[in-house]
Amino acid sequence: MKNIYNGILMVALLLGFSSCKKYLDINQNPNSSTVSSPQLVLPQAIVASAAVSQAYNSAYYYPGGFAANIFGVGGYGAGLTYAYTAGSFNNLFSSVYDNATDYQYVIDNTSSTPSLTYFNSMARIMKSFMFSKLVDQYNDVPYSEALKGSSLLTPKYDKAQDIYKDLV
Repeated sequence: MKNIYNGILMVALLLGFSSCKKYLDINQNPNSSTVSSPQLVLPQAIVASAAVSQAYNSAYYYPGGFAANIFGVGGYGAGLTYAYTAGSFNNLFSSVYDNATDYQYVIDNTSSTPSLTYFNSMARIMKSFMFSKLVDQYNDVPYSEALKGSSLLTPKYDKAQDIYKDLV
């Protein structure tokens, strides 16, 4: 009886391990894009900017809770219970850099194409807008060495007044 169970188990394992490769190959998405273009990146970056802007605006109602109990009763998260952590306010910081990377991609890929001048201009304006929000919230932030990708993982922090001058 024990040999029968071992035999069935061995057959099941052999069939299980030998049949996976072909089955996984059927999940190729023919509609999935392998490359991107500024025409595709800019619209989604603008939509993402709206979400980042909402996160930026909500960052100001947290400190309001310290001044007065404007939220009512607790039990609904950090904004209501004042249980803030180090991560309570970092969404804006990481989201702006993620969003600005998209704008930098558009700027880099449209600067030499005259037909995409409007895309380049919109990306520059939106990148400036997002960095102005970031500097408003955090003061000194990485700017001149930022958005270099994996080639520079620790960019230097620039002074807020220098960033504002460059944004204008």
